[in-house]
Amino acid sequence: MTERGAIWTVARHEYGRTVRRKSFLFATFGIPLLYLAIFAIIIFFSARGSGMPLGYVDQAGIIPSPPEAPEQMQSYPLPRAFTDVEAGKAAVQQGEIVALYVLPQDYLSGGEVVLYVGAQSPTEGERAYFSEFLRVNLVASVEDAAVRARLLEGPHYITRTVGTGRLTGGIYTVRLVIAIGAAVLLYLLMMLSSGYLLQAVADEKENRTIEMLITSISPRALIVGKTLGLTGVALTQILIWSGAALLGLLYFLLRSPASPSLNLSLIPWGDLGLMLLFFIPTYLLGAAMMIAIGSVVDDRRQGQQFSSLFSLLFFAPLFFLTQIIADPNGTLAVGLSLFPTTAFLVLMIRRAMTAVPPWQLALAWGILLLTSGLMMVAAARLFRLWMLRYGHGFSLRRLRKLLRGGRYA
Repeated sequence: MTERGAIWTVARHEYGRTVRRKSFLFATFGIPLLYLAIFAIIIFFSARGSGMPLGYVDQAGIIPSPPEAPEQMQSYPLPRAFTDVEAGKAAVQQGEIVALYVLPQDYLSGGEVVLYVGAQSPTEGERAYFSEFLRVNLVASVEDAAVRARLLEGPHYITRTVGTGRLTGGIYTVRLVIAIGAAVLLYLLMMLSSGYLLQAVADEKENRTIEMLITSISPRALIVGKTLGLTGVALTQILIWSGAALLGLLYFLLRSPASPSLNLSLIPWGDLGLMLLFFIPTYLLGAAMMIAIGSVVDDRRQGQQFSSLFSLLFFAPLFFLTQIIADPNGTLAVGLSLFPTTAFLVLMIRRAMTAVPPWQLALAWGILLLTSGLMMVAAARLFRLWMLRYGHGFSLRRLRKLLRGGRYA
């Protein structure tokens, strides 16, 4: 068998063995279901209405009779008009309406609305419904449909900071949310997969099948294959989690009265592609580090201690988040963008704030790929040096002597 064939054989075996574990199935399907259930409960109680209409008194004379109903929020009853405030307040007390909105005569100049509530206040969904109801009727007299739609959409704010070029608002806010989400995703994957990454070679060492394995394939093929297989496991989790998150987001945007419209133009598809381009080698680097640690330790507890220290290399930018956001093109931000373990997170944050030069993206990706490859080679060498010394305990002194070619002590 060629080395390439051995690598893919090990990768398929490691992938199949891992995805069949109960811990993997629970983490992959249980966590998304748990979060979806939590979000569904929050949306249900925040968006649902009581079934009773809202009431309003239009002292400013801006709502036509009969009023127009928002097309995207048909699940709520049309608000009930009152000509007298006292009559509306009496309806609130008698439970005929949820609440009473009073638009004073100077509403167009002052913009204030008086809200009368009874035993219960309107939910967030009902408040959003009345705001949409008010906007629809305010622009009902505009004849041009395109102008009316643009008025209902409202402004898109983009804030540009003088000096640093930092951008916020609109699509840049979405980009920042994606960057933070990417950091959380990487953290979750590292934490959830650290256990079977550390155990990737422990089973073979414990049951002494390692002596037979090394007669069939090289240590490099074994380590590279295990790294690729476990990276495939991580990508499987990403696809499942991303699909669950997308379904939840679409349901919220399409069905929730609090978010009546879905603006796909605000989704930065290019950033999502770039995130995947950097995420794979970043996870490969982290996986190779974890496997290297697992190659030289005798138990998972000791490996967890070392892996926690190495994990800080990936999430160190969070300690400098304020400085990176304040000056996304500063020396600190650019330096961390080129460092392999921090490139993924910092570049995503910088892309949310400003335009990153293409040469920095290309250079950072090249350095990350090179480092990932070298880390897999280093992990294979550590495994080869330590594979027959299982049970002797780990120490930095012994490791240093082995790497220098000295006698094992």
